[in-house]
Amino acid sequence: MARIADTKVKESSGAYRRLFGINALGDLMSRVQSAVISSGTELERLILNSANKIENLDEFLRVEIMDDGVVVATKRQIKQSTTLKFREAEPDFLIFKRRDGRQACYVVELKDGHLFDTKKAAAERDAMHKFIAQNGQHIPYKISAHFCCFNQQTCDAIVA
Repeated sequence: MARIADTKVKESSGAYRRLFGINALGDLMSRVQSAVISSGTELERLILNSANKIENLDEFLRVEIMDDGVVVATKRQIKQSTTLKFREAEPDFLIFKRRDGRQACYVVELKDGHLFDTKKAAAERDAMHKFIAQNGQHIPYKISAHFCCFNQQTCDAIVA
């Protein structure tokens, strides 16, 4: 788990120091921001460490019927793909699943928590749907978009 105590003060522009006018408070805010970012990348790492990863996304997309199971393509693979054409805001993951003869592709954006900046959430939702519209013909699966929210107080809150 990402912790403030494990972060270091960034020696960048000193924006937080200037904003608060108190160096110690500015340094603390810098460390808080760093911990927030680290928790998101930590979640991605945890998912990837427990998932079956696609080795080559372009090759995978050329196969019309995948084996039963679940596999994941990373944001980096999506960006590097020559089959998929979208450079605005790639999703965090593409999750492919085949069960009982049905194939699905989940376009996934991870969120740490459940509260969203309304404008940013709307833009991310629009970007996910544009991604699907521009690439649906290259993905031989039923496609759906999903925001996955983590780090809630209870399991029920995560499910909700």
